Amino acid sequence: MKIPATKKEALELVSNMYKEIRMLEEVIEGSRLYEETLLEYIREICYLIYFRQPDTELDKFVTKMIDIGLYDDMEGLA
Repeated sequence: MKIPATKKEALELVSNMYKEIRMLEEVIEGSRLYEETLLEYIREICYLIYFRQPDTELDKFVTKMIDIGLYDDMEGLA
């Protein structure tokens, strides 16, 4: 990183650093939301298994996972 020679350069550098920090905070927040969504899916499948829900309910869950791209039903068949 180049050391700023003027006050203007220093302010620009700090401004850019704050922009990068804000961008990284958005990435982290997105990751947290994704993690919470995945945990919710885990809770859902655990509920379905633990309470021995009918196969139709399990099929709905699997279909939802396929639709959102978290499961590829053809992956294990190749």
